[in-house]
Amino acid sequence: MLNKIYQIVVIFNILPQGNPTALFVGPAKGDHAEVTIPDNGDYVIRVFLMRNAARRDEQSEFTADISVVKSTLKGMHPSWDVDGDGVNDCEKDGSCDHTVDYSLPRKLN
Repeated sequence: MLNKIYQIVVIFNILPQGNPTALFVGPAKGDHAEVTIPDNGDYVIRVFLMRNAARRDEQSEFTADISVVKSTLKGMHPSWDVDGDGVNDCEKDGSCDHTVDYSLPRKLN
């Protein structure tokens, strides 16, 4: 989360390196982001002032608290882990079926 200091608005975007399409757009979504990164690779956090403050050549300090959490699902779609413990639910009850593609969303009856 980026903190505002001196009432100058510092905002940020998160985007894949070399790709102009942001995964998170700070001006629209605020000063806190929780983003699921779709692919391995390099990502950029672009920090900037709002245009009016930048035009006045204002400066601001900020802090960034960044955490990256690796999924334990190993290609498994999250719908197969209802309790959120990182283990496919079928492994707990012995009902896993090798013909099922667990990377696809679970179809509920």
